Amino acid sequence: MYCTEIARFSYAFDRLEVLMALGHNYNDKNSKDWYWVPLGRYAYNHDNRTRIFNEISESISSQGNESIYVKSGIFGQSEDECTKVMEDFKGWVKEHGGSFW
Repeated sequence: MYCTEIARFSYAFDRLEVLMALGHNYNDKNSKDWYWVPLGRYAYNHDNRTRIFNEISESISSQGNESIYVKSGIFGQSEDECTKVMEDFKGWVKEHGGSFW
């Protein structure tokens, strides 16, 4: 039971960090000149990161503009915009994530 609770908390924490990072860059007015997001545990927690990325991408691709991520406007106002932000973020994490740990 204890290990399950830790795993659930770990996943929830990583998910929050991913959403905060996606929202940060999308809402950062200075990001037009360069790309940067707050790097967190998700950068080295590959299993959680993969699961989170897959769940977000699946929601956007299957539900389109009805996805909770699109409707919330956290990191985009349309399916296409959210998909682009996710792809840019994935690329940035792939390029920079391993260099910090």
